[in-house]
Amino acid sequence: MSGREEDRNDDPEDENQIPPDNKIGSSESCEEQHSISNVQSSSVFLANLSTEVHIQSSTCRNPSTIKYPGQFRFEVIFVVSSQSNRTRNTEFSVDLNKLYIDMNKWVEVRFSFGEHPRSGLFFRALPIFAEATDATIPVKRCPNHARPEDPSNCNFPCLLHLIRFDSSDALYCEDLESGRLSAIVPLDPHQEGSSSFPLLMKFMCLGSDVGGINRRPLQVVFTLEDDQTNIIGRDVVNVRICCCPRRDKLSEEARLASQREGAERLASCLPN
Repeated sequence: MSGREEDRNDDPEDENQIPPDNKIGSSESCEEQHSISNVQSSSVFLANLSTEVHIQSSTCRNPSTIKYPGQFRFEVIFVVSSQSNRTRNTEFSVDLNKLYIDMNKWVEVRFSFGEHPRSGLFFRALPIFAEATDATIPVKRCPNHARPEDPSNCNFPCLLHLIRFDSSDALYCEDLESGRLSAIVPLDPHQEGSSSFPLLMKFMCLGSDVGGINRRPLQVVFTLEDDQTNIIGRDVVNVRICCCPRRDKLSEEARLASQREGAERLASCLPN
């Protein structure tokens, strides 16, 4: 997991207007955003995705958080805007492997692989709580932001989903056994010859929201999966959704540096 800075516009022209979703019934309930032109291809993808398999799902009660590049050297890279610090909505700390981002602000994420994978693959973003005491609890939006009348939910019925992708092919899924919510996007078949796949994503609650994240440490597990939901790549990043990304990044990095200095002083006092 890494971050880099590039010039880009942070927000699409109208970030809250998302095409209506349709529900697709399966063992993993998914809601799909699509236009009329791609209904047929998306339906085929979903039919394969819903095939029953006898392996541990990436959305089970205890999903793995171990990085697994796999044969395609799968990695997730966040592209942080190089605009002035005062107006920057996202920050990325390499030392902490952590994304700092304001609520309802787009950030570019690039799914990187060394060679183009075979067809029929998709990316999944699954938010989870990082601490063991909360690890099995599904991450959902707070009751306040999940209200249908909230402006952020205009034309978007998947009210409890924390993560959204700016893609007409995005699917918003619920694991009916674990209750976990995730967002998936099929690998664009038109990206032949490319070693990365760019998408915009955003988070729809603050980390401090009561009844939602409620100040619990958060991670996102990104997986590259085939149409049988076999995991062929995994990357994990820590996330803090906050109003002041730069301030919080600097504060947490300073705390980490202080902890390292303390550990080094302690080590220097120990007998050889």
